[in-house]
Parts: sequence; C-alpha cells; structure tokens
Amino acid sequence: MGVGALVFLLFAGGVVLALSGSLLGVAIGVIGLIMLAKGLKDHRADPPTIGLLTSWNRPLRPPNTVRGTVLLANYFPFYLDTIEIEMPLRHEDFPVNNVLSCDRISMSGEVSVTVKPDETRLIDYVAAGKMDGVMQNIRNVVAVETAKFCRDKPWQAIQQTSADFEQLLKTEIETKPFGVLIEKLQVRLSAPQSVLGDAAQEARQLLQRRGELTEYQTYLIAAQERLEGIKQQAQPGERIPTLEEIIEKIKHERLIRDGKVVRVDGNANNIFVTQTGLNLGAKK
Repeated sequence: MGVGALVFLLFAGGVVLALSGSLLGVAIGVIGLIMLAKGLKDHRADPPTIGLLTSWNRPLRPPNTVRGTVLLANYFPFYLDTIEIEMPLRHEDFPVNNVLSCDRISMSGEVSVTVKPDETRLIDYVAAGKMDGVMQNIRNVVAVETAKFCRDKPWQAIQQTSADFEQLLKTEIETKPFGVLIEKLQVRLSAPQSVLGDAAQEARQLLQRRGELTEYQTYLIAAQERLEGIKQQAQPGERIPTLEEIIEKIKHERLIRDGKVVRVDGNANNIFVTQTGLNLGAKK
C-alpha cells in the first residue's frame, strides 16, 4: 500500500468515526491531516526541478523520480523523501595554462563545457556532488587529459587537431561516474604570440623561396629555348652568350614589360638598366 493511500485511509476513516461521535476518529482524522500537510512537497517548474526518491536518506534502486507536487512521508517508519535536482544546462570555461607540447612549446587557452544532468544516472550525479561537484571533477579531467594530449604532439599538430581532442574529452567525461551529458564542448589551445610570429615569418620565407624557385625555373626554360635558337643562327666564330647571361637578359626584358625600368642600354651581352634611383647592371 502506498503512503498516499495510507494517509487517505487514515483521514477518511477518522472522518467516518468522528461523524459517529468517536473521539478516536477525531484523533485519527487529525493524524491524517498532519501527515498530509507534512508530506506534500513541491518540485519547482522554474528552474525545472525533479525529485530523486530516497528512503532513509538513500536513493531508491532502481532510481525513481517525481515532478511537481507529490505526497511523501519523511517520518518514521518510512522516511520517504526526495533529493531536489535542478535540470537546466550549466556552462563553464576551464583555463589551460602552460601545458607543454612534445617540442617544448607552452600551450595555453581554455576548454568550454556545457553539461546537464543525465536523468538515467542521477544517483551518480548526486554521489558526485551534484553540479558543483561535477564541475570540479570535470576541471580535474580537463587538466589531466589536456596534459596527456599535448605531450605527444608538436604545437602545430595540437592546434590542427582540436576537434579530435574535443571528441576524446567528451567521451572521457561522459563515461566517468559524474551522471551528466555533454551538450557542447569546445577546445581552444594556442602557442605564445612569439612562437606564432616566428612560424608566420618562416611560412612567408618558405613561400618566397618557393616563388623564387618557380620564377627561376620559368626563366631557365625560356633561356634554354632562346639559347638553342641563338646556336642555330650563330655565324662561325660568333660569341654565343652563356645561359646565365640570357637569363639576366630575360629578367631585364620582364622589367621593361612590367614598367619597372625606364631605359635599357647596351648590346645583347652587356646590359645597363636604369630604374628610378636604381642601377641593375653596369655598362661596360
């Protein structure tokens, strides 16, 4: 028989006996009213709150939950009550400071986590200290897992694989006995600005070297084709320019075409280029 049914029988029986003039009925009815008043408990809708049923201050197993206003019996011999659990989402940012990568770069940033209680694991949630306790536990997990993740990777790889780490961290938290579900998790880790600046400079220099190499290869191909033509048309005893001289001439011709020079003096082999404030060659 449920507690609510027992209280109703006491109250109804007391009323019936009281109507028949029995003082015992009055007493029973009063006891029923007291039990009814003392046993009613409301679980708020704002913020959404549910109650985890307990008996003698221990959660019932399997867990049972209630919502709204319910009749309980938090007195001997039942001690039937609830632990109130607020269900809204909770967001928190966990700072990450001075975590070393495998190449000894100090990484910093933050891990942002949004969680909510898992209704199927509320006993774990309560045992973990509800939301405040869970967040402290998550803070510890973030610190440990971030250090493990970074120590095996160079800093560039850490910044490029944050999505992998987010999934790993989400799984690690949800499989712990914290009783929560991850609604959103975001990792932001970065090297110091000095390291980022050096890396950007190296990247620019690499691109510049690649560009110079590509440009030289273009000049070389053009110079080889021109040299073949010169050899075919050269008269006996005529001096044939070297490949390097032809490359320089093609470069100068490119400057003229692009409008970067204003005068070219000399013959095919000795070229003097005058640009505003700049001499690119010496006239022989």
